[in-house]
Amino acid sequence: MTKNIDIFILCGGKSGSSSLYSSFIKNNYNTLKIHGKLDYIEQFNEDKLYETINISSAKKPVFIIDVYRTPIERKISSFFQNIDSYLPNWQCKSIEQLITKFNNKYLYELEEYHSINEAFDYYDIPYFKEFDFKKKFNLFKKNNLIFIKLLYKNINEWHHILRVIFNKQFIITKDNMSSYKNYYKTYQHFLLMYKIPKKYLNILTKDREFLIYNTLEDQVSYFEYWNSKSF
Repeated sequence: MTKNIDIFILCGGKSGSSSLYSSFIKNNYNTLKIHGKLDYIEQFNEDKLYETINISSAKKPVFIIDVYRTPIERKISSFFQNIDSYLPNWQCKSIEQLITKFNNKYLYELEEYHSINEAFDYYDIPYFKEFDFKKKFNLFKKNNLIFIKLLYKNINEWHHILRVIFNKQFIITKDNMSSYKNYYKTYQHFLLMYKIPKKYLNILTKDREFLIYNTLEDQVSYFEYWNSKSF
């Protein structure tokens, strides 16, 4: 079991967790990145995530950070991040075939979790019901635990947002970005050609997390864009 952690990046996949992890490490924080309880078990072969959090926060404040990313982009990014596992022969497939595979199998399955809510359940804390779009972060404190929610769309402003939260200069190191991967050109082509089923957009209109972490204006823009790329 890891001990004496300062920062837990308890964040969903393809939402900037690697960039946050690298950034906090370079800013001299003892940092652990996990996507949730099951990911902790896979990494350390023991079910002690919350024991680790409790021990680390016994005598000092500990930060638990999550990021919201809009779902369609997050799902597509996750699909390509793991494409060698999902489709080992993906390089032999056309973009149309990749889109069909994604829509039929992965659109409704990938990245459907929000890590900070798991921690809220454990500590009996109500979920966030709104987001502070003026500050560009949410912060909730319970004893020595400080929960923070960021938006992925503000990644280029994270250095300023974290400077406000931590009261120190912050340098963001972007890591595990799609632009660095061997699939990047295919990924870009996929995004250009991609069309989404209207059925999914109908589901999204009732998605609690989407409604909280997007302004009304952003919601309208998002649906206008994806409705223009739907079938």
